[in-house]
Amino acid sequence: MNRFADDLDLAQLRIEHATEIAVAEIIRQSKEGQGRDECLDCGETIPAERLARIPNAQRCTTCQDRHERKQATYAA
Repeated sequence: MNRFADDLDLAQLRIEHATEIAVAEIIRQSKEGQGRDECLDCGETIPAERLARIPNAQRCTTCQDRHERKQATYAA
């Protein structure tokens, strides 16, 4: 049982670390006014309308919705 708890703690630390890195990168890009031209997930061009509203968008709307649903599933 203790080994299982250790594995879960390690997994949680990795998730938190990856999240901190991702947030820091988004903040850096937003300060520089940089976003992506292509979606991080599907590689398609992010529409100009989306980039106008969210200059540092990382994903197209479809992939962002999918990403948020997946994150909500993991959080539950």
